[in-house]
Order: sequence, then structure tokens, then C-alpha cells
Amino acid sequence: TIKGIEDAAKKINPKVEVTSVSADYDLNKQVSQIDSFIAAGVDVIMLNAVDAKAIAPAVKKAQAAGIVVAAFDVSAPGADVTVMTNNVKAGEEACQYLVDHTGGKGDYVILNGPASSSILERVKGCKD
Repeated sequence: TIKGIEDAAKKINPKVEVTSVSADYDLNKQVSQIDSFIAAGVDVIMLNAVDAKAIAPAVKKAQAAGIVVAAFDVSAPGADVTVMTNNVKAGEEACQYLVDHTGGKGDYVILNGPASSSILERVKGCKD
């Protein structure tokens, strides 16, 4: 969570400022936010990319400004570090929970969001 990130960062540097924004799955908005962070001179951008490939130029621009870019749960080509969860396993476990608690009876519908790698992998895990 953002609170957890902030708490951990403040243990290292009590003066650290953590800003959290949402792009609402809008690539143009996310690029604009990155541009704003570059202009503000931040040290690190932690990113859950709306579109892993399309965000690459913004990632490069941030790095050219000396900003470390960390991608979370969705790859962002060129990021300095990427932290991923096992989304296939998460999908498997979520759907197994449903099967276990419904006795495998009934119809199941998957309503997924944007076609990000994390969502596609969770759906795959569920279907497997």
C-alpha cells in the first residue's frame, strides 16, 4: 500500500515526501503526471504502467532527468527495477477460493479491466 511505502521510506528519511496519483487507466494522463514529477525534480517514480510499451518514452525521459524509475506489478521496459507478483498464481488462488466456497456450482463471470499484463495473467491463472 502507499501508506506502507510511506512508512518504510520515513524510517530511512523522516523528511521524505510521498505523493500518490492515479492515472485512471489513461496513458496520456500518466505521461502528463510523469512530466509533472520530472518538472518537480523528484528522486524516484514508482509506476504501475497503464501501457507497458507506450510508457517507455516517458520512462526514458524521467531517467534522463536523473530520476530512478521503479515499475510495480506491470513491466515498464527500461525501468531501473521491476517488482512483480505472481499474478497467474493469484488468479489460480482467487478462483480456487470461489470453487471451494460454492462447491463448484453456478456460473462464473470474469470482468477484467484494461489489458495490462497483471490482469491478463490473473485471468489466465483463473482459467487454468
